Amino acid sequence: VMRCLEKDADDRPQSATDLLRVLESVTSSGSLPTMPGILLGGRRRLWRALAFYALAFVAVTVLAKAAIIAIGLPEWVFPGALVMMALGLPVILFTAFVHHGAHRAMTAPALTPGGSPTSHSTMTKLAVKASPWVSWRKTAAGGFIAFGTFALLVVVFMVLRALGIGPAGSLLASGKLKENERLLVTDFQATGADTSLGSAVTEAVRTDLGQSSVVTVVQASTVGASLTRMERSPTSRLDLALAREVAQREGVKAVVDGNIRQLGSGFLVALRLVSAESGDELASFHETIDGPKELIPAVDRLTRELRGKIGESLKSVRSNPALEQVTTPSLEALKQYAAGARTNDLGSDYPKAIGLLTEAVTLDTSFAMAYRKLGMALLNDGRPREQSDAAFERAYRYRDRLTERERYLATTGYFAFGPGRNRQKAIAGYESLLERDSLDPIALSNLGSLLSDRGEFARAESLYRRAIRSGRAGPGEHMNLVYAELKNNEFTQADSSAAAARAEYPTVALIARLAPALFYARGRVDSATLRLLQIRAGDRDVGNRAWATHRLADLEMLHGRLAAWARLEADAQAQDGARGAPPPPLSGAGDSAWMDSWFLEQPTRSVQKLDAALAHTPLRSLKELDRPYLPAAELYALAGRPDRARALLAQYAAEVKDTALRRDQEPERHNALGEIALAERRPLDAVAEFRAGDQLPDGSTGCMPCLPAALGRAFDQANMPDSAIAMYERYLATPAVLSYYLLDAQMLAGIHKRLGEMYEARGDRDRAVSHYLQFVTLWKDADPELQPKVAQVKQRLAHLRDVERR
Repeated sequence: VMRCLEKDADDRPQSATDLLRVLESVTSSGSLPTMPGILLGGRRRLWRALAFYALAFVAVTVLAKAAIIAIGLPEWVFPGALVMMALGLPVILFTAFVHHGAHRAMTAPALTPGGSPTSHSTMTKLAVKASPWVSWRKTAAGGFIAFGTFALLVVVFMVLRALGIGPAGSLLASGKLKENERLLVTDFQATGADTSLGSAVTEAVRTDLGQSSVVTVVQASTVGASLTRMERSPTSRLDLALAREVAQREGVKAVVDGNIRQLGSGFLVALRLVSAESGDELASFHETIDGPKELIPAVDRLTRELRGKIGESLKSVRSNPALEQVTTPSLEALKQYAAGARTNDLGSDYPKAIGLLTEAVTLDTSFAMAYRKLGMALLNDGRPREQSDAAFERAYRYRDRLTERERYLATTGYFAFGPGRNRQKAIAGYESLLERDSLDPIALSNLGSLLSDRGEFARAESLYRRAIRSGRAGPGEHMNLVYAELKNNEFTQADSSAAAARAEYPTVALIARLAPALFYARGRVDSATLRLLQIRAGDRDVGNRAWATHRLADLEMLHGRLAAWARLEADAQAQDGARGAPPPPLSGAGDSAWMDSWFLEQPTRSVQKLDAALAHTPLRSLKELDRPYLPAAELYALAGRPDRARALLAQYAAEVKDTALRRDQEPERHNALGEIALAERRPLDAVAEFRAGDQLPDGSTGCMPCLPAALGRAFDQANMPDSAIAMYERYLATPAVLSYYLLDAQMLAGIHKRLGEMYEARGDRDRAVSHYLQFVTLWKDADPELQPKVAQVKQRLAHLRDVERR
């Protein structure tokens, strides 16, 4: 009776007969009841259970999702948790059904109104039979056990993955790969589909793997160099067999291979990781998609699975942006980008690469990777700075769409080569990239160049050598190493490095530029000239031919042959124009005016030419980047019109608003002020301005002979011969490679002549004769307009010899 009274009011027996039947059931066994007491609860039990279930469902769902994001659990944890929780609902409902059926059987009258025994339905009988084994307590306990088992399964999976045991084990944990392992990506094959899809998928895979924090992708330039050493074309298709051979040569352990097979209107995309040495398959993944629009997302999913299998943190894998965000949602744009990147990196056909990359950014105007690569192709081809600036600016604007590495490259490109114009920030960016990957080839190369510009040659050399030793270097790193060694007066080492570069890249056009540089640095001008003539006449690369023509023009100026210089320079500029790299505005008029002032001593004619050029093409009519305020101001000052020069500087200050451009041009502005000071006979002020003109905020401008040449002129005008001689001798002692392009052509003969005069005035006949002879040797075949100066120096030589004989 007490058991009955303790029951909920809704479930208490309603008659004496009911009470008797319950008492009989309680005492029928002589011990405990045949039905658990908890089954006698009311509907409130069910609603409480459902409310608890709903809360638990939400909590488990949120917890599973949070664990996947925060801890990096596998993706299947979330659907697994949902399935586990979903299975709990039928159990709750079954428990309620058993409770309800048992309650109904327990409270039903023993007899019908007609006097016959009450019969129960099959479902009620089933509930009564199940009641001894079913209770809310057991249901709750079962739920906790199920959840614990699932959690234990997740823990076991993660432990096995971390230990590299079984199918769940990662390749890093099992020792098949190591941290920072390099992977070589093959050229994916497209079967029964557009072959350009293979290139697009290859580039997408390379990009997505590039987001990994535990592996790196072998650069295309490294692959091209290896193929060249194998006497294969650097643009050869890299199938699995060839990729394995390249990988073994480069010390790469694994190759990423795959294919795209068309299935009706859809595709089967397969991706696998293969051991380079044995050819064993280390991991493989595949996915079927309905059409081309699903291709990029499918590649994204497959490469992420591969990264997870390799052993990268699943949290890290999922935190990276989606591939279509990093690259482009446009498959056509990705195709053009892949073709353009390959043409730029392997074929060195910069005009073609520019066309393909321009098409890519036309199809997707926010394609950051394509803008960055376009900027580099434009720089490589020597196109106007305005074009590359625009490309780097767009890449920088959309840099959040890039992988971490590409984002670093876009940012540093913006400051090093683009409109940011901040060498200090560019250097900091490349140093940060090297902290991420100490052997990143682009960071090593570009940081080395920036440090070399700052005069830190030894550090630059170490970066280039590190890139070469790592096997990731391209021809650019070999060339830059040679130039850095020349700048540091390491001629023997430079010869050795140049020989290694020629052996590594016998067919690369840029390597041909090393020979004339080495000859010139050693003073073998005739040999340098001969090699330049060979390049100009027979090199297949139009850019190389134009470069050689410019250098030949410089050598003609060096020897005082101004008419020949003008012809060659016009030819070089025509070649540049034909390939889309025209000379800067007003450069032709400026060169002619400079010749009149500097060599021909015709300042009035120089001013007339400048006035005519600026009247024909007002500076305001040009784009801000193209306006030569500062060079024109220097020319006016050199021609004896400092008033015109100051007017141009005032115009520059009023009209140029780009603060980055002005910061970058600040050294040139100081140099213009130095020329104005010389024109106004204020040589010591000129000294201060020229020193300021040799500095950027973070160090030297990089033109090592420019400052001593300028200071020598200023000290000479100040009647400080000792200081002037010291500066001129310092200029001559600076390695010739630094002044190879134009400065020697402008300064070298005149410096030798002036040193001869100054040593003669000091009574140092030997040194005077030495410098006079070098001047005569340089200008022995000079144009007729310059021969009077040669004759004058020959007279001084004759006089000194007569004095010596006496």
